[in-house]
Amino acid sequence: MKVVFATDIHESYRNLEKLFRMVEADLYIIAGDLLYLPFRSLQLASCFTELQQLIYVQGLQHKLDGTREHMARGLLDTVSASAELQERAREYLDMVARAQRTMLKKYERLARIFSGAAKPVITIPGNYDMDLSRTALSRWNLHKKTKSVHGITIAGYGGAPVFTPGVPESLRVAFREHFDAQRKLHSEPYGFFEKTEPDLILVHQPPYGYLDRIAAYGCIGSVGIRDFVDRSNVRMILSGHTHEDWGVIFKGGKAFINPSNFGRFVEVNRVKKGGYFAELYLDGKEFCGGMLRQIEGNSIYDIEQCMVRRGKFRLSVLDLKRYRYLSRIKKRQKHIKAIRLFNRIKGFFQKHETVATRRRILQLEAVLHEPEAEKLDLAVHLLGSLNFGMAEDVSDVDVVLYFRDPGLQAPDDEKHPEPGVIGTRLEQLKASGLELSICDCLNLAQIEAAIAREDTESIVLQRFIFYSSTCRCVNPRPIKEIEKMLLGKEDFRYTVEHELEEAFRMIISSFRHAFSFRKYQERLKGKGMNVPPYIEELIWEYLEQKSRSA
Repeated sequence: MKVVFATDIHESYRNLEKLFRMVEADLYIIAGDLLYLPFRSLQLASCFTELQQLIYVQGLQHKLDGTREHMARGLLDTVSASAELQERAREYLDMVARAQRTMLKKYERLARIFSGAAKPVITIPGNYDMDLSRTALSRWNLHKKTKSVHGITIAGYGGAPVFTPGVPESLRVAFREHFDAQRKLHSEPYGFFEKTEPDLILVHQPPYGYLDRIAAYGCIGSVGIRDFVDRSNVRMILSGHTHEDWGVIFKGGKAFINPSNFGRFVEVNRVKKGGYFAELYLDGKEFCGGMLRQIEGNSIYDIEQCMVRRGKFRLSVLDLKRYRYLSRIKKRQKHIKAIRLFNRIKGFFQKHETVATRRRILQLEAVLHEPEAEKLDLAVHLLGSLNFGMAEDVSDVDVVLYFRDPGLQAPDDEKHPEPGVIGTRLEQLKASGLELSICDCLNLAQIEAAIAREDTESIVLQRFIFYSSTCRCVNPRPIKEIEKMLLGKEDFRYTVEHELEEAFRMIISSFRHAFSFRKYQERLKGKGMNVPPYIEELIWEYLEQKSRSA
């Protein structure tokens, strides 16, 4: 059987029509993110995103919780909310209703395109999408459903557990996976797949550890889906969501496939091309090979081919130029081995984020979005248990503080004095029960100057790259601006990372650092959850870096 698989369509209507017309298949499979904007113009989408941020910050300040829609309604009933703020809340709710109407119209257009396919089409929603059962695409929807094709049972589960700027939370399809107060995993996708026992699963959110890595964060995939894959006889896992971590992995007789984005996507410093899709060949229920291809204009190009013969997996590059374009995306994620391992471990623990961690991050976000803080470009990187999502009520709140002041200079290897505006807020936070320990304080202007002169020996730049490569960020906008500068200097950044290898070995060698991993493991075990063997192995491999060169 021949299957054509595409994901992250992002409203690429014309290319989707070409895919159905130009590429023959027995089945077409699409893994979500069918839409990209819930409005008819980028200007409206930008206005809505700004409103989302305003409602969120004001909701926190007025002690409201829930989705931004709940916060907006709460502000309308809050006596202390100003008339101007209540007007913005009404505007927000009106835009949510407008977004719903626009999204439904866009699904009608997609339904007309799907109807033109010569063979069956199945799809699931992504994190940009509504529950498709409520749209014109309901007849093609596989979300929480199964379908048998040529004797192969296919099961689908859409969505992703992320906040998607510009998309109303009440409209986005729910991805139901969380840990309760006792740290027990409740995973709807795991339960659904376990019940249906499919041969092939179609997901938007990838399983943890497989084609799910993003730069400076590590693995972001679903723990529940990974648990199902490890414990089942599923043969193929088709996923999307992470455009940069594309490819095919063949492990234990199971094929994991993500062909990257079919629709164009706006990245930090460019618009990434689209048109990528996979042609897959199955012999019965077994994956026997495939091709990564790209539609561009009125032509289709073969980029990479994979084959499975006698249990052996082989890859061949067919179009070096196009392969290099995609490979440059992966190159931006290149880190020294210690950082790669650290981020993979961190990503797992963050999946089990504690209530105390979330509460403290929300408090920090509210502070950093205040007008005085935004004028100074205040941002923080989280250290220790907050970085891993394992904070408790008694945990220290260790952070790195960033600000911007072009007129302020300090020796390259010293901590900057904290800006005066933050001092008052620190006292207020302390009074509310959140006492920050500022372990380092860096001037963003000084970091930018070091990047501009490509000073690999700059201690302040080394500190920034260390934190940005390993730490979780609160109010990332100022940090992203500097990371954008480094994207065009990949070799330079990697050289600076190599300067940090000795520092990493010293940190890994410390008892306190090694004990932290054991502490986080025990916190999970104390709540009745065992750390999977593959995470135990990663921790061991990471700690072994103390005696090796990365």
